[in-house]
Amino acid sequence: INENGGKAYGINNPVCTTGEAIIEFALEKFGKIDIIINNTFTNKPGNIPYMSSSAWNFSLRINLKSCYRLMRKAWPVLRSNKNARVIFLNGFSEYLGAGSIIDGATRLAI
Repeated sequence: INENGGKAYGINNPVCTTGEAIIEFALEKFGKIDIIINNTFTNKPGNIPYMSSSAWNFSLRINLKSCYRLMRKAWPVLRSNKNARVIFLNGFSEYLGAGSIIDGATRLAI
């Protein structure tokens, strides 16, 4: 993007703790937000009998709470831009048998 005259930035922080910071950073750099593309997911392999509570909670924090925190901060900004869009990317591992119960549950929840 930068090589073609655009401007792209990255934030290298855990998304589960920086949802608000990502929006503030984008507003500081660009002054508005036109689109959010969210591809934040983690998968802790295992099904209910084999998954620890900590693995379950970790996946919930990354896959659901991070989306909530990001969108809670972004919502007023996006509503002021009538053409803004939000895209949540998803995968199909739960349909192919390669995922886990938490992977499927959180992806479908979004």
